[in-house]
Amino acid sequence: MFFVDGQRASWALVVTMIYCNLIRSVIGRRPWSHCAGSIIGDQVEMKSAFRLQAIAQNGLLFASCDSEQQRYRELMEIATEMAAELGAAELSEIRALYGAAGGYATPLVDVRATVFEGERLLLLRSEVEGVWCLPGGWAHLNVSPSESAAGHLAQLLGRAVHVERVLAVWDNPSVQDSLLSYPFYGIVFQCTVVGSEDDLPGTVRFFTYSEVAELELAVGYRNRLKQLFRFQQPTCCCPEFD
Repeated sequence: MFFVDGQRASWALVVTMIYCNLIRSVIGRRPWSHCAGSIIGDQVEMKSAFRLQAIAQNGLLFASCDSEQQRYRELMEIATEMAAELGAAELSEIRALYGAAGGYATPLVDVRATVFEGERLLLLRSEVEGVWCLPGGWAHLNVSPSESAAGHLAQLLGRAVHVERVLAVWDNPSVQDSLLSYPFYGIVFQCTVVGSEDDLPGTVRFFTYSEVAELELAVGYRNRLKQLFRFQQPTCCCPEFD
């Protein structure tokens, strides 16, 4: 959405709202069921809902009059209803999800640490979901992405952590854990840890590539880990992205 003169912006917003109402009517008529392949379609539609939410959020930030503010609030409500229908969630849950992102709409940043021990890779078992993933979490304010990744891992292991390089920068659709995950970018760093693996916490372990194939992994991780294992080779030095 480009903010041009008021008349053109208003017409563009009206057309967008008409289109959104048509999409909402189609979604509202379909039965809520998941057959083979429908998950992919839902992810595409949820992405559209987040795009509409971003247009509405940015529009509310820059709108120059009350009438534009009202239209963008209506657009936000349409995006909320679409997301609630697609995610089988309550409207209040979606409003809380959208409301957590104030100001200009932009993706969140997730940081992860990759630690190799010979041919093995360090993974963390989620205490909530019981699936395996890379150690890390959301980036912290007022520190660099690498410092955030190192901080997450150091807190988990109770040891000093050194960041060596960036391995990957990925968009979230392939690694998000649900339809209701707010859009984010994931940055993966290769790290080294001071000390041996003898006294690791029970929630973390080193795995070979063949052992990883037998694990229950977080959504989207299987292909991502396959790519990361390539970095064990000294000739693989170019980061992955997107």
